Amino acid sequence: MFDLVLLGLGSDGHTASLFPGGDALRQTDRLVLAPWVEKFQSYRITLSLPVLNHASLVAFLVSGAEKADVLRAALERPDRTTPLPARAVHPSGGHLLWMVDRAAAARLGPSL
Repeated sequence: MFDLVLLGLGSDGHTASLFPGGDALRQTDRLVLAPWVEKFQSYRITLSLPVLNHASLVAFLVSGAEKADVLRAALERPDRTTPLPARAVHPSGGHLLWMVDRAAAARLGPSL
């Protein structure tokens, strides 16, 4: 188990080179993946969701106004059916921490 995993949030909702709609999101039997990312025309090395979700602490660091809409979608949806990879990160026995700047948090509701 990891003590800490530090992640970012892409403006499309990706995290850790896990992109929306990608096959890597469904991988449960591998620790490390190298998915092809069409957007960048390259392979990207990443940890799988099961590895991320076994961390003691997962911390997201999010900054910038261009992330405001996707941050809202990631945090304010009532269920986990939103196809954002960042929504699939929820440590089973650990904690999840979101650290965001004012620009990224600008569209969040008062409950957050």
